[in-house]
Amino acid sequence: MYAYAVTRADRLTSIGSPVLDHTGSIVGALAVFAPTFRVPDDRVVKFAEMTRDAADELSVSMGYERGSQKSTSTWVARLSR
Repeated sequence: MYAYAVTRADRLTSIGSPVLDHTGSIVGALAVFAPTFRVPDDRVVKFAEMTRDAADELSVSMGYERGSQKSTSTWVARLSR
């Protein structure tokens, strides 16, 4: 499984996860935004995991192969540039 990002501010919380294609390239993202008061601290990880899982399902529908070393190394290399 791959990553998610969480940003929490006074008024807005955003949670996002990359969407990958059949080559493992990042082709988009799935994100959720909500007022921070609607996302309690104890629920952030659960919402992030749900976002990540939904992005993973979308990636698989685009040909991404779960657990593919090529796919994982492709997006990690791009994030580290």
